[in-house]
Amino acid sequence: MLEIEKFTASNGWLRGFKRRFQIRQYVKHGESRSAPLHTLEDERIRLREIIGEYDLNDVFNSDETGMTYNINTQLLSILTRLLINYLQSLVLAA
Repeated sequence: MLEIEKFTASNGWLRGFKRRFQIRQYVKHGESRSAPLHTLEDERIRLREIIGEYDLNDVFNSDETGMTYNINTQLLSILTRLLINYLQSLVLAA
């Protein structure tokens, strides 16, 4: 699409790019260590009973859906900004 070959950038350029497009690194902490292990087997049995009432095609694992949604919206936001800047540069060059 952009037909860029052998792209290189300095640390300063990368730092400016990240600042301009508000790209940051986030460390997310889950709840895996907060699970009460002493009730795990009972909860598994309870979950199987609940799921047993539904067709397996209607059962979804959504424990990471929020994270996926957040990543996808952030990526879409970054790509949108890049596209807008690219299109603006084409208009200014014309």
